[in-house]
Amino acid sequence: MPLGVSRQIVGDAAFGASGYQYCGNIMAPAGDRGLGFDDEVVERASAMAVAAAELFGLVGVNGIDFVAARGVPYALEVIRARAPRWSWWSGRTGCRSSRRMPPPALAGPCRRSSWRRPCEGQPRCPRVRGVGADVVSGRPPSPATGEAAVRLEAMVENGTRAEGERLVILGVTNTPDSGAALIVDGRIVAAANEERFVRKKLVQCFPSESIGWALASAGLRIGDVDWVGSGCWKGIDQADTLPILVRDIVSQAGHEDGLQQAERRVQVSASRDEAFRQELYGSLRELGVPDNRVLCCDHHYSHAVTAFYPSPFDEALVFTADGRGDFRSVTLWEASRTDGLRLLDCASEITSPGALYGLITKYLGFVPDRHEGKVTGLAAHGTRGPAYDLLRSVFFYDQAGGRLRSRIGPCFRPFASAEPPGLAGALEGVSREDVAYGVQKVLEEVLCAFLLRHIGARPRKSVNLCLAGGCMSNVKLNYELADLPQVRGVYVFPQMGDGGNALGGAMSVAIQRDGIRRFDMPTVYLGPEYGDADVEAAFRSEGVGHRRLGADAPAVVADLIAAGRIVGWYQGRLEYGPRALGSRSILAQATDASINTTLNARLHRTEFMPFAPVTIDAYAASCFEGWEPDQVSSRFMTICYRATKLLAQRCPAVVHVDGTARPQVVFREHNPAYYDVVKAYIEKTGNPALINTSFNHHEEPIVNTPRDAVRSLRKGNVDVLVAGQLITI
Repeated sequence: MPLGVSRQIVGDAAFGASGYQYCGNIMAPAGDRGLGFDDEVVERASAMAVAAAELFGLVGVNGIDFVAARGVPYALEVIRARAPRWSWWSGRTGCRSSRRMPPPALAGPCRRSSWRRPCEGQPRCPRVRGVGADVVSGRPPSPATGEAAVRLEAMVENGTRAEGERLVILGVTNTPDSGAALIVDGRIVAAANEERFVRKKLVQCFPSESIGWALASAGLRIGDVDWVGSGCWKGIDQADTLPILVRDIVSQAGHEDGLQQAERRVQVSASRDEAFRQELYGSLRELGVPDNRVLCCDHHYSHAVTAFYPSPFDEALVFTADGRGDFRSVTLWEASRTDGLRLLDCASEITSPGALYGLITKYLGFVPDRHEGKVTGLAAHGTRGPAYDLLRSVFFYDQAGGRLRSRIGPCFRPFASAEPPGLAGALEGVSREDVAYGVQKVLEEVLCAFLLRHIGARPRKSVNLCLAGGCMSNVKLNYELADLPQVRGVYVFPQMGDGGNALGGAMSVAIQRDGIRRFDMPTVYLGPEYGDADVEAAFRSEGVGHRRLGADAPAVVADLIAAGRIVGWYQGRLEYGPRALGSRSILAQATDASINTTLNARLHRTEFMPFAPVTIDAYAASCFEGWEPDQVSSRFMTICYRATKLLAQRCPAVVHVDGTARPQVVFREHNPAYYDVVKAYIEKTGNPALINTSFNHHEEPIVNTPRDAVRSLRKGNVDVLVAGQLITI
């Protein structure tokens, strides 16, 4: 039975203590609240003590150390009578260290107004799932089983959070397309990328603006954050990645300049990653966030987490591919809601499909890591020939060895921005279209082969597939993966590139610390929102005439589009990810294929893929072959479909030369205002889809604020701006 509660005295100079040193306890009898503990703390602490006594078979006078935060006690150690003191950490792991206690502000996921750093010279304490540890020497007791063990396990491992106590996780990435995300009690409440705030496309920096906005949008300050998660700069995985990396480096030894270039790739990666890691931790320290509250996870694990946990599947294979991240370029995982993610296979950065696609992007005169979509569009205009044969010889899937292979030499380097010395000569006389076709076809073939190695023997339509990573922004690749006979369903994370690793880092922490197994993400409307007052202020400051729309707003906008006007559609919260999906969109008719030339010229864009179509769920099956309502990726413009004859005839501007289209299918519950406009247009004209393209000028990020939208209007990108309930005149 509980006998009483004591308060520990720490760091009091009157008792001869300096720094964070224990200097005594004050004891009060059971039922006495004179020490300042409320009833809830005492009751919870007593329950922990009873459970510990049952768990360890304690007799005599024993105790349990804890820290309390906002009415919640967090277990630190069990104290046995006439025996060494056992910490929960040592009892579970056998770990030993000097007797040190963490500051209460760092023990457990408690709320705090600011973080406290350990005293000078104080070593950081080991931590387990958010519970502070007081570790002493001694042999740990044998854990018991049964109800008592389950009760104590749940109290300690889950942090015994009180009802109403929030767990706040901030996600941060300073990779290219830097950004921040916020998860509160397992719910994604905010996510945005820094480019939208600083107006520099795909900017790489510490995302101060994104962090500030994300916290402010939830009414929080940095001191309210329990953990910071980042899906980057974890470093090489010694068990899974290092052997693959060494093997791939050694395999280059017989190629011209191969070993030197492979070693250079690793050296550059290690140096750059460490610099950005230091930037991340240093910038967070300046905000008052201590290092032991920052958790970095593996880059590709972060991609995999974002691909699986918001998906509609309970079990799936998760496939990631990009240029590089933590020395890997491709990973394949087995995923389930109960068991999480298990790595099946991976490829190192020496055999990087993203690097291959990037260097060809540069060869064709575009910017690598930015203009790969232009290459995808251009590829449909090419044919198989010498470019395909060349690229297939330097990058391929080794069926006998069961792995991706590259041949570093005159025509390939494992750098997206590389200019291999022999490439231009080898491709002399080959058209740009055929070069684009070659790299696109090689990408599709090698990644399909990588996947088939693991699913080839499985029954037809038996595999759910989740995709993320920069290569998965390639809608034609996603189409080919989805078309494999074994694949049943596909989910592509909407912010599939490195910009998604802020949310991936936050998700990783929520999975680890809060046991979350699913994240609801029906839409990507997770960014900033501005009201009519903000819009009107922007209109007035720029001298833009406007009026307020009434209940007939959908019909008014549909009439404008049907009349051939280009409409800037600015509504609600900003989209998270590279696609404009009905919050910051340009809408136009798709009845004339020549609009791909005229509108792109107006926006100063150079594109080889047609604009994307948007339609509503009721008409999607009549537009896209094989479409079903549960195909979530069709809502985010991340996968291709074969266009039906109806779509090709009535809306030729959104059908590519290969007969595909990359749709957004809108459901009314996800965006009522947008849905109503598309529906009104379809009913008025009989045309089953509209053009939806991103609301931005060439080489600028998608508009964020009302002033951004007005500036785009002033540049002549759109004829009419509809922002909230206001329309320009």
